[in-house]
Amino acid sequence: MWAQRFCGQGFGKSARTVLAANSSTRRSRRITAGALHASASVTASDPPKLGKCWLVGAGPGPADYLTMKAVRLLQTADVVVYDDLGSQEALGFAPPAAELVYVGKRGGRESIKQPQIDELLVARCAEGRNVVRLKGGCPSVFSRLASEMAALQVAGIPYELVPGVSSALAAPLFAGHISWPVSSPSSHQAFR
Repeated sequence: MWAQRFCGQGFGKSARTVLAANSSTRRSRRITAGALHASASVTASDPPKLGKCWLVGAGPGPADYLTMKAVRLLQTADVVVYDDLGSQEALGFAPPAAELVYVGKRGGRESIKQPQIDELLVARCAEGRNVVRLKGGCPSVFSRLASEMAALQVAGIPYELVPGVSSALAAPLFAGHISWPVSSPSSHQAFR
């Protein structure tokens, strides 16, 4: 999204095919922040099997830059919780039956708060569903990963971190501002 607009990058043929095939079902499956709370039916005699949460990096924007693991997880997800940071095109890889929950934040607009996102992840996993929390770039860079991990850990929900290509490193390359590798001896010492 932002990388495509800013850098003029397009999507590869495979991503376009998947996105076109799923574009009509995507709209009908989208759930907004106003419809987040669903009650899980839990009985004392039959505790539910917990789902798992994957905190997945979506890369720098175009779906072509997702990792293979991210694509596999999206293809098998029961729930995909996503934001505005370049990951919306990746939703085309989610199965038609998957619940898509938008939790994007925009300055100056009413949006979901981080504690509500934490609660959502825990609630969906407590229902026995497998959740992909899709975050732009790499989930450990410029995100609220610590809050989501803490909530899952306190609730006893298993989770896994799945790195993505960080937009902090990819954006300059997309824009043509770096003509050499960031690990080059002539680059900044922090990358050596």
